[in-house]
Order: sequence, then C-alpha cells, then structure tokens
Amino acid sequence: PTPCTLHSQHSLYSQQQQQQQQKSTRVKNVWKYCSTCNIFRPPRTKHCDICKNCVCVFDHHCPWTGNCIGLRNHTVFLRFLLGLTVYSVFVFIFCVMVLLD
Repeated sequence: PTPCTLHSQHSLYSQQQQQQQQKSTRVKNVWKYCSTCNIFRPPRTKHCDICKNCVCVFDHHCPWTGNCIGLRNHTVFLRFLLGLTVYSVFVFIFCVMVLLD
C-alpha cells in the first residue's frame, strides 16, 4: 500500500471510531420504557418496588421517611439527617448532664 492508501484507511478507521463513540454516548442518553408505570423514563431513573413509581436520580427508599430519596427531595433528606444529628447530640449532652448531677 502507498502512504496515501494508508492515510485514507487510517482516516476511515478514525471516522468509524468516532461514529461508534457517538453511538455509545447516544445509548447512554436513551429514555427507557417502564412496563410497570407505562411511561418512558429518562436516564438515571429507577423504578422503586416499594413505592410502585419511577424516581428520577433514584438514591434509595428510606424506611424512616417512608418515601424514595431522589432528585426532588435529596436536599430535604440531607436537612433531615442534619436535624437528626443535632437532636441526637443535644439529647446525649442533656443525658450526660443529668447523670453527672
């Protein structure tokens, strides 16, 4: 093969690689169909078996709050954890003070 032929084959090969990369990135952004909810769900959406609905950016199902932690209530859940931590520290300090008296 001549250098021109090698170059054209190389550019063709690199074009094929670029097309495959574009296809793989497109596949990651494809909405999937949830047969339980009968809707198309966006990427990173999971179906919760406990709540029986799809949750966007699903983290987990919290038994203490009784709902799923996802995109819409993630900051509320973190505030709940912070409040619970502050309350636990307050109760611990109060119990130590009562025991020392």
